[in-house]
Amino acid sequence: GAIRIVLWDVAAGHAVRTLDAMADGSVTSLAFSADGRRLASSAIGGDTTVWDVGTGQALHSDFLKDTGSVAFSPDGKWLASGSWQLTLRDTGTFEPVTFALPDAPTHIDAVQFSPDGSFLASASSNGNLVMWDIATRRPRENPLQLKMGSLDALVLSPNGRTVYVGGADGRLAMVRIDTAPLRKVVRTGAYVSDVGFSKATGELVSTDGTAASFWDASARK
Repeated sequence: GAIRIVLWDVAAGHAVRTLDAMADGSVTSLAFSADGRRLASSAIGGDTTVWDVGTGQALHSDFLKDTGSVAFSPDGKWLASGSWQLTLRDTGTFEPVTFALPDAPTHIDAVQFSPDGSFLASASSNGNLVMWDIATRRPRENPLQLKMGSLDALVLSPNGRTVYVGGADGRLAMVRIDTAPLRKVVRTGAYVSDVGFSKATGELVSTDGTAASFWDASARK
């Protein structure tokens, strides 16, 4: 049936708006712009869409097969999307720029911008982590093969110095940027489908889609 995205008032605990993507499939990723005025959604078998949160109207929509992840840059200028290609769009014109993947063919399962917007991290189905320079549209270094199966989730630390990557084999890797890369790998005991940071506690959160685990990132446990 049609894809429905529900926006909630967290404080009040009730739904405030429903977005109808009018496509078959399942939602794979949601991302708010930093100012909260736009929402990007992606779907398997459906469209990648940018919504006006205030009105619920679709500002832009196009079809990219099997899009697994979307992310806005901190300044809201760029929208990145990962599928069988890595695409960057200017959010003013939505003109696409496709990156040349160094490890193609592969599926880009997760994307996220650094806090300062200078680079984009991507994680792929063949187990590679790549840091992209936004200005040059090229990798900052060779892909890092983490040997954890498909990499389905990633998040950068608030200071942008560490990338946390979740693998299909149930491991969570902590990778330092611009230093000796691999910091530590821990076993979560479950498939890692998503990771994120709690702004309230500073803890790292991982989930397999049914339960959440909280990690002390500073203590690495």
